[in-house]
Amino acid sequence: MFSFLTDYAKVVVELSRLLDLQFVQSSPGLDTRVGKAITGVLVYWNRQEQEKARWELHRLAFLVKHLAEVEAYDKALFELLKKELRGRKLDRDKYFGLRFEVNIAASLIRKRLKPKKRESPDFEVAFASEVIYIECGSMHFSPGKEADFWQKLGVAMDKKRRKPYAGQGTCLFLDITNLYSTALSKGRLPDYDFMKRELGRCWSWQDLDTEASFSS
Repeated sequence: MFSFLTDYAKVVVELSRLLDLQFVQSSPGLDTRVGKAITGVLVYWNRQEQEKARWELHRLAFLVKHLAEVEAYDKALFELLKKELRGRKLDRDKYFGLRFEVNIAASLIRKRLKPKKRESPDFEVAFASEVIYIECGSMHFSPGKEADFWQKLGVAMDKKRRKPYAGQGTCLFLDITNLYSTALSKGRLPDYDFMKRELGRCWSWQDLDTEASFSS
């Protein structure tokens, strides 16, 4: 228990520094999506759902890591992401999508690329003599909904395919962590080899170059 609470305190303190928010009782920071995620960790812990508490803390720890990497690389990019994460009107889907954008930005930085934040698509990256565009997407099942992996993935890909910027110069990065884990827990996910074949088949008729990603 002591180790968990120590790790929890370290994550909260660093998120407070990075986002310039306080996450203590009655503070405005607790009204943000990040604040609610922090509160949720202790809710799980107090319910004796320790595995869930540790998993949610693990995800927040990766958010800290990725934000710190962006902060060290590009202050302007960091401030843009920070402003969005601080927003009180950030809904559930946009919050998870934004966390995935932070993840992708940090990943590009580690590969010594220089991501530039855009509105649509999300990032612009200079690679060799070309410019590559990246659109990010994060998919989650709503609580209580049937976990149909393929339907949810297909709808998301079709929606992105219809965007005006869809084309060979744009890569689509999809976070399927929640889809995969939820479908797996309900015994509704096909075997891994089948999933790879089906994803390849889906991508073959999409206009965007697509990559499915697992995010912490």
